[in-house]
Amino acid sequence: MIARLEAPCRAAPLATEGTPLEEACALLARAYANLGQPQEALVWNERALALARAEVGHYFLKGTLLDALGRDDEAVAAFEGACYVDPGHALSWYQLGALHRRLGRRADARRAWRNVLEILDGLDPSLALPDGEGLT
Repeated sequence: MIARLEAPCRAAPLATEGTPLEEACALLARAYANLGQPQEALVWNERALALARAEVGHYFLKGTLLDALGRDDEAVAAFEGACYVDPGHALSWYQLGALHRRLGRRADARRAWRNVLEILDGLDPSLALPDGEGLT
């Protein structure tokens, strides 16, 4: 299935966001990530991100992939990009805080987690978080 989706995406020129190409690239990125192939997932995520710069989910996945690859500074930049694109994206702030904590940047971690608490305080607890795969 992946190969059938990948071939036309590789051949297609870049288009605009919200197109089937952007959605296909994002789907390929998630598929490779779920298969435990973060480097290949990152390739497709970069292409989706090039097509949709305002899509917070692409930044979030990029940060997650870079974190998994041990590319900490790039992961921080990706999560910061997600927080910039959507300041209400709680999971991006949470991951940014976790990464800062792991890197010994405690003040930055606390600041990010305060943002998470403020965001969550304003949400209906029964609703799933964006990009949280059902997490409420």
